[in-house]
Amino acid sequence: MYPEREDEEPEWVQTEREHFTKWRDLNKDGKMDKDEVRHWIMPDDYDHAQAESKHLIYEADTDKVRSKKQMESSFLW
Repeated sequence: MYPEREDEEPEWVQTEREHFTKWRDLNKDGKMDKDEVRHWIMPDDYDHAQAESKHLIYEADTDKVRSKKQMESSFLW
């Protein structure tokens, strides 16, 4: 099934199986239902807008040393 390794699953498959067992299959029935998929894609404790804004600011800060105040002032001009 995995051409790169004939005898065992690749590490990434093992990692995904562990993640499924520990965090995704919340009711431990061996499969993900609609609520588990929703929780996986849009977790309650994760702010997508904040994460995306931090990511964009990080990517825009090319020298990685500008302060937030400097970046705010550059957006004004």
